[in-house]
Amino acid sequence: MATQVQLRGGTTSEHSSFTGAAREVTVDTDKDVVVVHDGSTAGGIPLAKEASVLPLAGGALTGAVTTTSTFDGRNVSVDGGKLDAIEASADVTDTTNVTASGALMDSEVTNLAQVKAFDTTDYATAAQGTTADAALPKAGGTMTGTIADFTSTGIDDNATSTAITITSAERVGLGTTAPSNIFEVQTTGATTANIGISNTGTGEASLMFDASNGDFSGSDYGWIKQKNDLDMEIGTADQSSGDLIFNLNGSERARILSAVGGGISFNGDTAAANALDDYEEGTWTPVDINGVAYTSDVQATYTKIGRWVYINFDISSTGSTSGTRIVGLPFTALSSTVSGNWVVSNGYASDEDVCGHISASTNSITMFTGTLSYTMNGRFIGSGSYYA
Repeated sequence: MATQVQLRGGTTSEHSSFTGAAREVTVDTDKDVVVVHDGSTAGGIPLAKEASVLPLAGGALTGAVTTTSTFDGRNVSVDGGKLDAIEASADVTDTTNVTASGALMDSEVTNLAQVKAFDTTDYATAAQGTTADAALPKAGGTMTGTIADFTSTGIDDNATSTAITITSAERVGLGTTAPSNIFEVQTTGATTANIGISNTGTGEASLMFDASNGDFSGSDYGWIKQKNDLDMEIGTADQSSGDLIFNLNGSERARILSAVGGGISFNGDTAAANALDDYEEGTWTPVDINGVAYTSDVQATYTKIGRWVYINFDISSTGSTSGTRIVGLPFTALSSTVSGNWVVSNGYASDEDVCGHISASTNSITMFTGTLSYTMNGRFIGSGSYYA
């Protein structure tokens, strides 16, 4: 060792700010290690002392080993927790330890071979409370017994017979196990089969129908309802279509037309012009041309059917000129009419006829005999009709 080579050196702190040339070697005088430089890394790359590394042949570590990766493909931080749970000096043949872990000793299992061959997918329940061949598969099946101790809101196991049947055709039967309709209620004996719809609040109780798209909105649905004022109503949402039809023995007997003012037609006639669109009954007060009411023994009445008005009256007149006309008809005439059956009880020759003429756009009857106006004198009873 006659040749002496002395390298540049410095402390660890000095190295941290020093970038040596490529392949340059320096000495860290604090750590007593050689530092190799690459021309770019500040502080260089210090080499380890022989005493600071674990030989490939093995040795003893003096500190803790940590890693963010795995050893031999295992996560030590996770598996270590499992290892920590193992009792010191645990023995798999120790019955106490095996039982405490919830397991069984092989010696405790009488059908060990079958247990080891058992497929976990064959377990009936998580608790393994029954055998697979006595359980109902998740895929479905037929139960042969009654479900005991089962309760739920509105459903329990107390029924002694079938109460509701839902068929594979999605039909529901109450009182029948073979419903032929989507919803069917049957009863026997003197019991009335009632279907109740109630509303105990301030709203209405309705049965809705929608034979169009099933959304029960818009103009294509109908209903039967009891309103909160107790009136009953049958209605449709569309006033331009959807008549209310009364059918008997397969034939239409009457129809209420849905159009506004459509009226009632009969026996299959759907023409609006032929429909009865007005009916009214009431009383009216006959007065003279001066507006003075006649003395009446019986109140004057009328009945209006469509455009025709049928009137009745029983009045008395003093015979003045104001008694030539009866004013106050319940409706204004649309056309002139000579109609009626007028009878005079006294004060008039029996061989003369009395007619009543109702002029268009008036609400009065002018009495005349032949071509002469007639002045009523005494009791006058009459009935007739006109177009209004």
